[in-house]
Amino acid sequence: MLCLLSRAALNHTKAEMFRIKLLWVGKTKETFLQEGIQQYQKKLRPYLRLSIDEVPASQHRKSGNKDSIREETQKILQKVDSVEQTIFLDEKGKGLSSEEFASFLEQQMNSGISSMTFVIGGAYGFQQDLIPGSAKKIRLSEMTLNHQMVRILFLEQLYRAFTIIRGESYHH
Repeated sequence: MLCLLSRAALNHTKAEMFRIKLLWVGKTKETFLQEGIQQYQKKLRPYLRLSIDEVPASQHRKSGNKDSIREETQKILQKVDSVEQTIFLDEKGKGLSSEEFASFLEQQMNSGISSMTFVIGGAYGFQQDLIPGSAKKIRLSEMTLNHQMVRILFLEQLYRAFTIIRGESYHH
């Protein structure tokens, strides 16, 4: 007997197997951000398996930040699986609407990709020449955003994307 799944049911099944790893630089300092991150982690549980990994921030030197940025980027790259789809959240990346981001994630799931890593840099971003050419870059805004606040903003966009994929009413 042939059983056809609705798009929402199919996406629900794929999303449950889907894993997203967030990799960011430094600890989240503000209590309100820590609480918000925890709330979105809970909200995302029905949609995917989420893990968060923190890379220690470098000590920013008075002589300049280039060495620190390079060091942080190298630490990040050591934690990135070269086989996995990796996306850097970067102000130089491609801007996507919420619907386009949801579509992007859905395409990844439909193409058989089961896990992705999203990377959020430190206060001074990434050492651009160290980022592999195969890595994708997206930006959340035309505006410059605080790297710690980007964490919660990105988690909200992940949540929004999965509600769009499932056809739920959160996004309007």
